Amino acid sequence: MNIRLQRRAVTLFELLALLIIMLALSTVVLPTAQGGHGQQSLENTYDVLEAIRVATLGKYDAHKKKVCGGYVQDMGGLPRKQGTDPYYYLNALAVKPGNVLAYGKHYASGHDSDLFLFTGWRGPYYHGVNAMPHFPGDKIVDAWGNPITCTFGQYNTITSIQSPGGPEAPYNVPYPAQPIPLDYTPLTATVSGTATFGPPGNPIATVKIFHVDPETGGIMVQHVTGHLGGGLCFSFSNVPLGPAIVRARIGQPNSGSANKDTEWIDVPAGGVSGLQLHIVPGGGN
Repeated sequence: MNIRLQRRAVTLFELLALLIIMLALSTVVLPTAQGGHGQQSLENTYDVLEAIRVATLGKYDAHKKKVCGGYVQDMGGLPRKQGTDPYYYLNALAVKPGNVLAYGKHYASGHDSDLFLFTGWRGPYYHGVNAMPHFPGDKIVDAWGNPITCTFGQYNTITSIQSPGGPEAPYNVPYPAQPIPLDYTPLTATVSGTATFGPPGNPIATVKIFHVDPETGGIMVQHVTGHLGGGLCFSFSNVPLGPAIVRARIGQPNSGSANKDTEWIDVPAGGVSGLQLHIVPGGGN
């Protein structure tokens, strides 16, 4: 018995029907796939922004105990805009700027060369969360590969961050809707008090306060000179918050290492008022 297999050609009608079915499926499957990808990119972008915030301000637990430090703790201020390329504005969190000192034991100058602070950049603070493979590691970008949108304050400090969003709706809008501030609390405070001298009299003395320089990571000095009779009042503003990154000293002008008294100050968010500094003739640190 001969069995003949016949091949039937696909008709134009059947081909059109198949195309219509495929087109209908694509309108359902493609947006779903794109939506899933967009949502994942949104979540990854949140991780990037949170990592930038922690790298800048550090991380604290529910009891306000430090879990990890950040740029502000070491440098006494917010990171500053780097260069003119938006991809590198936040680069100070990843690569040490050329004008900034590395973290270490830094000494004051002149008659105060015996005084030191541990200050400076000890990053990287940002470690490239969900880094895009086609971008170098020193570029800080969102999950879509866009540079982070920054708001700038005095001295080009970066005060807030935001993602410009993705290429497809509904993710093609800035995220989050309001920029994330990087200065939830004041980063500096005022230290004030009175300086006195051991023996009676009305000598002239200088009160100095030493703290990290937020531009270079070195030591910055503020000072006031006056007569100690009845107590010399002093007030220093824009002092970076502690802990233990500030030292205060009182001494007679040009006295070398004599007649000095130095103490560490932990500057809380509210500042320090009523600080009492006292020196004894011939006293050391």
